[in-house]
Amino acid sequence: MRERLWKIAKKSRIIGDVRGHGLMISFELVKNKETKEPATQEAMELMERTKERGLLISKGGPLGNVFRVLPPLCITKEDIDFACDNL
Repeated sequence: MRERLWKIAKKSRIIGDVRGHGLMISFELVKNKETKEPATQEAMELMERTKERGLLISKGGPLGNVFRVLPPLCITKEDIDFACDNL
């Protein structure tokens, strides 16, 4: 999943970083990839859009611009594809 998120981040103007270890993955939304200015409003909008599509992800970080992905151990490739396709 982290690999797929990196591919999305490379194409995206707003995903500034993907990080994590094992199944705990996070990605950070930024307004500018150079300055890393937090994209707090955009994070709120993304959270609402993904929720409308049936994907629940949690948001955190001190500025509310970091998404945490904590999938269950029974996650399938189809689940990962669904999540990444909806992002």
